[in-house]
Amino acid sequence: MSRRLKSHVYFIVLYGGLYAALLWPLLLFKETFIHGDYWQQHYAWAYHYASVLKTGHLPYWTPLMAGGFPLVAEGQVGAYYLMHLVSYYLLPFSVAYNLGILFHVLFGGIGFYCYGRKVGLGKEAAALSAVIFSFSSAYGGCFYNTVTLRVLAWLPWCLYATEAMEQVRGKRGTLW
Repeated sequence: MSRRLKSHVYFIVLYGGLYAALLWPLLLFKETFIHGDYWQQHYAWAYHYASVLKTGHLPYWTPLMAGGFPLVAEGQVGAYYLMHLVSYYLLPFSVAYNLGILFHVLFGGIGFYCYGRKVGLGKEAAALSAVIFSFSSAYGGCFYNTVTLRVLAWLPWCLYATEAMEQVRGKRGTLW
């Protein structure tokens, strides 16, 4: 194991263990989050989006809803989100749908760990902050609304980038 990887073992074991323990039904594709609005609305949109995407097109308009609906214009679909474009095109729908949830939980957790380290937290504190961010009430509602999950996962990376710019600005002067 490389020295760089060894320095993050605490985070990998703590976060990875909780991730596997709490999300194992999704990891094994035994369950997915399709409750409430997602079962009635978002899951159907995602399924239709994936079906049309596999034909090499985007669903700019679908006659399957009411008198017609511009599905790409519905921001919650995330029609131009790179992960959606790639995963829904290449993978079976149920796999892509679950992987999207799993990826964003992991992405946000890793981001918060990196942000914690960037602002000077110790390894243990940064790992704990990532666990709290990913498995607390902030993300809790995201499992009911995965649109929020996709957005919230980017928050720690935005904080990290802001901190990095501030550190550079402090050394070199104003970036803006």
